Amino acid sequence: MHEAALEAFRPAIDVCYDPTLVDDTELLHRELAQADALIVRNRTRVDLSLPDAAPDLRVIGRLGVGLENIDLEACAERGVSVKPATGANTQSVVECVIGAMLVLRRGVFASTPEVLADDWRRHWQSLGTILRASIVHDDHCADADHIFLILSAASEAYILPMRSNACT
Repeated sequence: MHEAALEAFRPAIDVCYDPTLVDDTELLHRELAQADALIVRNRTRVDLSLPDAAPDLRVIGRLGVGLENIDLEACAERGVSVKPATGANTQSVVECVIGAMLVLRRGVFASTPEVLADDWRRHWQSLGTILRASIVHDDHCADADHIFLILSAASEAYILPMRSNACT
């Protein structure tokens, strides 16, 4: 998390931004003595000692994927809510998957030596294997605005659920 992202909380909330705290457990515990909230990445271990060091702690925000670094039972016992950033990187993952599919489908990765030697015969490798994409809105648009990106190549089809900001 960038420090600039926390500026919106100031001056109403006292914010301590120190990316080095993850490497100094004693200092982290001292800083948490008066804290109501904590935002962690994957390197900060939230075990029994951390909630004990922060008696006023009410919520832990987890940036990134997974909760393996947080002792959920210890937090629940102390009434500390854990809020993962569910779905925050969905768009990035979708873009990465689509990019990887295109690279693999076109043979670019395996053709690095040929590309570097200016001898890439892409017209042969991409013949009939170019992905076609279309976006289809979910008719239900229940609690979230879901759309599906349908990628097809030859007889194969890939359906990727995505989120949009608005249902139409």
